[in-house]
Amino acid sequence: MKKKFITQNMKKIVYKSLWSSLVCLFILCSCTQRNDFDDAVYHLDISGATNQQPKDFFLSDLASDINYIPLEANDECLLSNIDKILLVNDYIFITDGRNLFQFISTGKFLRQIGRTGKGPGEHGRRITFDIDAEQQEIFIYSSTVVNVYDLEYGTYKRRFLVNQDVSDFHILPQGKMVFFTYELPAEAAISSVCEVFLVDSAGTISDSIPNFGRLNIRSNSRGYATTYEFEKNEIRYLYNYRDTLYKITADFKRSPQAVFNLENVLSRNNLLFEPIYDNVQHPNFLWIPKILENGQFMFITAEKGRSFMVNPNVHHIIFDKNSNALISTHTIKNDIDGGLAFWPKYTSGEKLISYYHPIDIINHYNSSTSKVEFSKNFIAFANSLEENDNPVLVIIK
Repeated sequence: MKKKFITQNMKKIVYKSLWSSLVCLFILCSCTQRNDFDDAVYHLDISGATNQQPKDFFLSDLASDINYIPLEANDECLLSNIDKILLVNDYIFITDGRNLFQFISTGKFLRQIGRTGKGPGEHGRRITFDIDAEQQEIFIYSSTVVNVYDLEYGTYKRRFLVNQDVSDFHILPQGKMVFFTYELPAEAAISSVCEVFLVDSAGTISDSIPNFGRLNIRSNSRGYATTYEFEKNEIRYLYNYRDTLYKITADFKRSPQAVFNLENVLSRNNLLFEPIYDNVQHPNFLWIPKILENGQFMFITAEKGRSFMVNPNVHHIIFDKNSNALISTHTIKNDIDGGLAFWPKYTSGEKLISYYHPIDIINHYNSSTSKVEFSKNFIAFANSLEENDNPVLVIIK
């Protein structure tokens, strides 16, 4: 009896051990899947890259051709600066932060969309915009009001309210609008308690992403997100002074896309920003004010310290997704036609977009004729410009 009892006990132990092993195997598999997911998130040592000796990076590594589009200049469309560019269909949409202009793909001016004012179809003094290519509609946000216009004709269609202080917004498929708020001084408003809102075409908020670590800001200082669209159904965003780039998919699901090693001693939430214009605040704090991306590369601008009027300590870093290499560079040298150095300010699909002021192109050409081998097309182009013309778009693919 005793022997049988021991045998049965041993069987129970074996079964229990086998079951435990299976459970552990299941957990291990689960962990492996989790690690596989984590491996899909880029981990980039930005701090290490800023300590690299900058290397030369050439435009021919990105593209084989470069396209210049001089924007028509007349009294109706003079641009002192450019705040945002979108390429949709055969149109170019550009805002200077106060007005929205529509050009055709050759740079010829077509029309202004809306105007400053308080009437139907008019907007406030500060705007941002996006376009719903599926519905062929233009959306302009200003002071909690969104005006909607027809894309082909520029005619005003309707308006709705979004009761949030919005820094930028993007339109996902099926007309879903994703609004990014400013981080305001804590005493100013509750609007920055959530950092992202999902809004429908009537202005109704259907979902949101909370802000669990608001900045410590005083007076008129504001934190905001650098945002961009990646393909047609995904938005990427990085809030000031954070170390994580997030993606939002068409179903409004958020997940990390990249985590940046910044090696800051201070936490983001311990920063205090004052409205100081002639000094650099937190000069040792590394952050990323701008990031863009195409299929192969991320283009990262890193700075040390926050400043309004003083030139900050800027680093340009390129991340090659194919090789996982981080390349520190001053800029992208133009070895295609000898023109000005390039750094993307906007993207449209696989197109990288920047712009130059004509005077800069003219000065570059005149001062570099003995040092740079210009292409015949660039020489003809530089000689066709006038100093006071509108900016010239530069598009590479």
